[in-house]
Amino acid sequence: MAWFKGKNEEEAIKLGYNATSDKKRRQAPKTKVTSESVVLGKSKRSKLQATAQEQQRNHSLMAWMIRQHLDYVSSFKIQFRYDKEELLPLVKALEKLFRWHGRPENFDVARRIGREEAFRLFESEKTVSGDAAMVKIGSPYYSMQMIESDLIAYPKVGKKIKSTNCKYASIPKTILDKVDNDCGVILNSNGAIEKFCICNRGFDGKQVAFDHLEKWNNVIFDCYYTRFSSQIRGISPLSTALNSMQDLYEGFEWALLQHKVQSLFGIALMRDYNGTDELSDMNMDGLEGSVSTSTETVDTTPSDAATTISTTVADLQPDETFIIDMDQKGKVETIEAKTPSGEYISACNLTIRLCMIALDIPMTFFDSKKSSFSGMIADRNLYEKSCKNKIDKNKWARQNYSDFVVDSYWFSPKFNLSKVAASVGITDIQMVKDMVEWISAGFPWLQKHQEIAGDLKAIAGGLDNPIDAARRRGGDAMNNLQKTSQFLKEAEKLNVPIAYGESGQRTAEEIDEAVINSQEEVIDENEE
Repeated sequence: MAWFKGKNEEEAIKLGYNATSDKKRRQAPKTKVTSESVVLGKSKRSKLQATAQEQQRNHSLMAWMIRQHLDYVSSFKIQFRYDKEELLPLVKALEKLFRWHGRPENFDVARRIGREEAFRLFESEKTVSGDAAMVKIGSPYYSMQMIESDLIAYPKVGKKIKSTNCKYASIPKTILDKVDNDCGVILNSNGAIEKFCICNRGFDGKQVAFDHLEKWNNVIFDCYYTRFSSQIRGISPLSTALNSMQDLYEGFEWALLQHKVQSLFGIALMRDYNGTDELSDMNMDGLEGSVSTSTETVDTTPSDAATTISTTVADLQPDETFIIDMDQKGKVETIEAKTPSGEYISACNLTIRLCMIALDIPMTFFDSKKSSFSGMIADRNLYEKSCKNKIDKNKWARQNYSDFVVDSYWFSPKFNLSKVAASVGITDIQMVKDMVEWISAGFPWLQKHQEIAGDLKAIAGGLDNPIDAARRRGGDAMNNLQKTSQFLKEAEKLNVPIAYGESGQRTAEEIDEAVINSQEEVIDENEE
């Protein structure tokens, strides 16, 4: 590479990525790439989780962002796929099972929350803390136990609580030595999780005490990953917004406090008393050197004038009319509040926008007045695209749950799944599991008429189909057909006419009748 000599060599040295050069104008570039569990160790992870939870408790904007996120990515409907009418008895049995198991007393081992609320909180825990888990509880309950993120950990109290006498028992050191100190799991040689170290909060609810080790396939575990292969535990997507959210929260508090103080009704008294000569010029009610109010006249010296006025003004009552009679050099002004300023409000709006980006939520969701209808449609389409991966992750978690339920109640005499499946020609339990499908509840209509018209044109042009169009709104096209057929049969049975079409349109029967009448009129004219 001799051509790099001289001037060319100097120019080649200057080439490179600016992000790798320390210009002393900003924070120096990083020099090491490490595992995420090293970057965010046990102590720092605990701080991140505690900070996010505290902001969720106290900051209404943070709480709203999380709720908005949950509305779009954690709402699902259960559907059952089948292509033969003969499978309908099996579908009815599955519907009965999942409707029953979704109740709080059947779904939750603590009998607190039902299935839909539990999966919503499951996503909430993932969003705030980075990951979450649910343990499958076996016979005789076949329920789920919710495990918060920080309870999958290397125990801070290296003992286990005995259930009999509520005392701590020692744990063999050989067990704890296998648990990763930062991640709270046991890994195999390939880096896969073999077991989760499940902890509890101890006697006072503040501890992280060892409970038990749980095998991986008995746990529904999901998290938000930011790395390709070297990350074991999840990282909250809110981590990029926590500092800004904290600044915003504290700034709001101080701005409102300043506004409250300055908004209190106050009076500023301006005086110009420099000596007795000036006071001698005062002549109020014929008295020299005096300050008069509506209720009394007090002789004063220059040094006492201000005291008298201040004392009198301090007696002002909000529900009374109070008059201050001052000399010509005195002046009264009210204190006006001029905060928060427009610049501060603009800065807050920008900060709010940046915080919402952490969850990909567009600004039009927060303030729709700042965008047109077409802009809101564009924002929602982009947001829907960003939600797809999050929706899929929740879908697989639910699929894991439904597989567990089918396995658990396959031979249960309460639902007779195996017998019903055999009666319709199905002996493979996996085929029954595949019939259970979780469909996202979809996105609400913004302008139903226009959006339906667009869907119809796309379907007519072969760019879409009724099944996918219905699923985008959380519906089931095949189920809609069955319900419509049932509705029309009942209407015919009760002799109730049903017509589809827009208001003012003629029905097909009316059009046929008009055509026949027109033809008859033509025939009559020809005969004449």
